[in-house]
Amino acid sequence: MREKADTERPVPPLPASHAHQLARRSRRRIVQGTWLPSTQIPTRARLVEEANVTADVVSAILKMPTAEGLLISIRGSGTHVATTAQARVPPPGRLRRGGDTR
Repeated sequence: MREKADTERPVPPLPASHAHQLARRSRRRIVQGTWLPSTQIPTRARLVEEANVTADVVSAILKMPTAEGLLISIRGSGTHVATTAQARVPPPGRLRRGGDTR
């Protein structure tokens, strides 16, 4: 029987503490003004490179501040830091909250 190549093995899950640490770093960037309201945050590819994690991990990490109303995802435009008004009243059909890809 042939062994699976390393690329075919499932990636082990990231420890929850590391994912929460990265989510806290995202929150801190928003609260401290590194990521300003209404501005687009770095792309997922850039965040993958910066955090040295997979794209799935970055997506999971971004769900936390998105669920808190700190980030919004605009189809075709990326993920942006929410303003108070955007977080409370999203335009119909334009926003995806919580990482929903529908």
